[in-house]
Amino acid sequence: ENPQSSLRKWRKLGGEDLDPQTLRVKIQDLEERLNDKKESLLEKELILEEVTALSDKLRQQAVDGRQGTMELSQKVNVFQSRIKDVTRKMMATVSELSMHQATAHKLQQERDEISDKAI
Repeated sequence: ENPQSSLRKWRKLGGEDLDPQTLRVKIQDLEERLNDKKESLLEKELILEEVTALSDKLRQQAVDGRQGTMELSQKVNVFQSRIKDVTRKMMATVSELSMHQATAHKLQQERDEISDKAI
């Protein structure tokens, strides 16, 4: 490359270079900012880990709760079925009792009539 060539491949920029002490101060400032950002990143990563662990725990509790709810629902269905069966049997027994009471009442009336005729 020839800087003297007719093609302008480079140009001189305005401004001035800072002295080494100023550059060291800027570098130190940038390193401090970088360290602060790294520390902030580590804190955020720790928070993320905690939140992730808690959300996983809650998700597992929700799954367990759904399983428990399903089991309870099945038990409720079984008990409702038993209640229906027992209610049906009880109604049949009450009907039988009513028939026996009617028969007993009729027989009592017949007995009373026969006893009145015998006297």
